[in-house]
Formats: sequence, structure tokens, C-alpha cells
Amino acid sequence: MLPTRATSSAATTALCGLMMVGCSGDGPASDQPQVTAQASRSDANETSAISDMTPVDELVGVPGDPAANLIGAWDYKYGSADARRLIANFQGLVDPDTKEVVARLGFMKEHKWWLGFFFDGDLILVHGVPEGDGGTFAVHGNQLATSGAHDTVLVTYRWTLQGNKLSLTAIEECLIAGAAKTDCKRQRSRMDPLMRMITENTFVRSADQATY
Repeated sequence: MLPTRATSSAATTALCGLMMVGCSGDGPASDQPQVTAQASRSDANETSAISDMTPVDELVGVPGDPAANLIGAWDYKYGSADARRLIANFQGLVDPDTKEVVARLGFMKEHKWWLGFFFDGDLILVHGVPEGDGGTFAVHGNQLATSGAHDTVLVTYRWTLQGNKLSLTAIEECLIAGAAKTDCKRQRSRMDPLMRMITENTFVRSADQATY
């Protein structure tokens, strides 16, 4: 059983906007943090369907397919500067003297994923789920697409596996409008810097099951 720290619905309001991919939580609508994604000029006024990605449930379990190796939990420990930035974003919810901040990415066979944060070993939960983000994911070759912020943002990464290490590099960040993605950014300098700081790392496998 993982050590956890529950937060109140009122306190979580301060966390919205932690990263463009938003806040998680499956509580009542009146309590659930809301995320507003700010639109900006797209690289090429791109609008394209998001259905061209292969659902991961079609890949998981296929003999020899590397997508099956994503399933599980993956951890990344932040350096002191980035840890302080995350502690500041969780102000009032975590001890300002926290020594260690770890992000955990969880991938499940139901093509769902979640992102959570451990502060000195305690996983922050809101409405019983990790505070950070979550949604669905799909894989096509070396591209990993993750929908988050209650299906309002789609971030696509280039992913590589070397032993028990998973490296992610963002290659596209889009807003989702209905069944299409819009306002896509492919220039890394125009992507959400906090999203990149949190997710563009080399994560180490910590468990074969993404439970919390």
C-alpha cells in the first residue's frame, strides 16, 4: 500500500494550472478543479483527426510489441531547483521543507494513464486519485499520445525504452475540440514549459502495475 496524503477540494483549487495538462479528480462536479486551456496561434493552423493513433489495447499483449512494456509505473526524481518549483505549486498542501519530489507515470492495459507526485514518499490524492493529470493514451510506433485535462489537451511524445528506463520528448501539443485536435504546437519553445519540465525526463520503472 502506497503512503498517501489526501487534500481537500477547496485546497485543490490552488493546484489548477499546475501544468497545461491540468488537474485530475473524479469527485462531484461542484468540487472538481476546472482547467481552462489558453489558446494561442498554431504553427500552421492545423486541424486534424486524432483517430489516426492506434489504441494501445490493440498493441498490448502482442508478442514482441514494445508498447506492452509501457504498462506499469515509472518514476522520476527531480533535482533541487525543479523540486522547489513543484513544492511552490503545491503551496499549502505539502511541507515547504520537503526534501524529495518524485513524479510517477502510470500506464494501464485499459489504455489509461495517470501522473502523480510523491513528496517525501507521500502520494498526493484528490477525490481518491493522484493530483496531477490523467486520461487515455495511444501508441503508434515510437509516438505516444496522451490526452489529459479532462480530454481538452493532447500531448504527443517520442518515447524510447532502454532496459528499465523510459525517456519522453514532447513533439506536439494540441488542444482537443470534439473529435479533432487544434492549435497544435510543434516548436518546443512554444510548448507549455511546465509540462515539459514535468514530463520530458527519463523515468525508471518502479512497478509492473500502475496501482495507487
